[in-house]
Amino acid sequence: LDGPNNDINLIQETLLDRFQFQEENVEVLMNGSATHNNIEKAFRRLAQKVMPDDFVYIHYCGHGSLTEDLNGDERNHLDQTWVSYGARSSLFPKDDLDNFDILDDEIYSWLYEIELKTTHIVLVSDSCHSGTITRGNTPKHRAIPVDLRPHPLGRKLAGHFEIGKGYHVSACRDDETAVESGRTESRRFIY
Repeated sequence: LDGPNNDINLIQETLLDRFQFQEENVEVLMNGSATHNNIEKAFRRLAQKVMPDDFVYIHYCGHGSLTEDLNGDERNHLDQTWVSYGARSSLFPKDDLDNFDILDDEIYSWLYEIELKTTHIVLVSDSCHSGTITRGNTPKHRAIPVDLRPHPLGRKLAGHFEIGKGYHVSACRDDETAVESGRTESRRFIY
């Protein structure tokens, strides 16, 4: 992808300059640091750090995809995913969680831990299969093929959390792909 590098730089500048976030409260994971496990750890650190009524902004910019829904909570029988760095590659052993996408069920459970402390949450998912907004009309898409492997966490029930008190902005609906229109290759995660 060409756009995430530019997008995340602009978001980081906006958070720091316009919204006066403190630099120590902005964490960026990109490329090799944006693995499945590292993104989960960042969510867990955030859940520990956030105080009641804090404003939380989470931004994912990268590939989105689908995988088989193994716990039966999806109407279309497919979980939506974020494709973290190294997922589906030879960088990690095939059974290592870093070799797998991040399930929507995981994201919901991580958000739930944050929402126990604050409801002032904005989640932006600039990726395919993520919501209701499309992003341009060039032929390069932010989706990769469906992952047909059974996900190691796919049978785990996500629970029925009261998610929805914050805002979620997505690049497109779950069944759509987002279109790429950026400049440099990168996968980044920021909160």
